[in-house]
Amino acid sequence: MFDFKNDIICTDRNGVANNFKYHLKESKENENKKWVFMIIPENNINIYDWFEFAVTEIDNENGKVTIMSHKNNPEYVAKGIPEKMIEESSIVLNKSIHSSSNIAEFKSFETEWRSDSATKVWRRLQDQNNADYSEASDTYTFVN
Repeated sequence: MFDFKNDIICTDRNGVANNFKYHLKESKENENKKWVFMIIPENNINIYDWFEFAVTEIDNENGKVTIMSHKNNPEYVAKGIPEKMIEESSIVLNKSIHSSSNIAEFKSFETEWRSDSATKVWRRLQDQNNADYSEASDTYTFVN
């Protein structure tokens, strides 16, 4: 069973704070360590319908965001969850967190790609001086 014991507060697009809880599980993806964060609203513990956020390890110091999925659930859309989870994963995993790249030579994984929606998340972080962008590698890095 999942244990949603970790609390986070996410600020939505209207500036409203929303309380969520998450469960963290460790798995593997193609021999790489992967951490999956399962996020749910604090007041609605429906464990089968969560926001999924995952970071896959590149090396001991670095991880890449490989999943950010609200599954079109209105409880998760535009709530600021991805931005908060990028920050939270950096702290919890003690790693530098990077976006995926859409340039083949800079991909760490065969199935790696970054959606337009994910790029918007990273650009918002960049606008807040919380992410740096490398045009050469088409990657963002979270700045704590």
